[in-house]
Amino acid sequence: EYVRSQDRATELITRIRPDHSQLCVNIRGNSTASGAAAVQWPCGNGSNEKFTVKSLAGGYVQFVAQHSNLCLAQSGTATSGALMVQLACTDGNTTQWTQVGSTLRNRASGACLDVPNSSTTQDTQLVTWTCNGGNNQNWTQLP
Repeated sequence: EYVRSQDRATELITRIRPDHSQLCVNIRGNSTASGAAAVQWPCGNGSNEKFTVKSLAGGYVQFVAQHSNLCLAQSGTATSGALMVQLACTDGNTTQWTQVGSTLRNRASGACLDVPNSSTTQDTQLVTWTCNGGNNQNWTQLP
């Protein structure tokens, strides 16, 4: 009997939604530029809020934006307050994530994907922040 390994995520297409606001991760303005901001926005079907989950060794994943083929990334390696952007998927650990419970933790910093100050305002740029268990750091992946 074949048993799928549980240490690697299944490659799929997803939208990512924080539990507190019900808005989705979105690349601002449908930009295809490296460094474009990742924000929260009302969930829809735009390719700038759909990500292919690419499995990597060690249980890490990358979220590859369908519209740009760039990865959801932390800008820099700060352990708290780093802005979320899209970058080339070859940019290293800042583009790599692991899921711990319903949090997404950045490989470079160990910090969690976060909506600053639990904002429910659309177009709020996402950050990474010290993991604290808040609903603004809990994420649901939607089809």
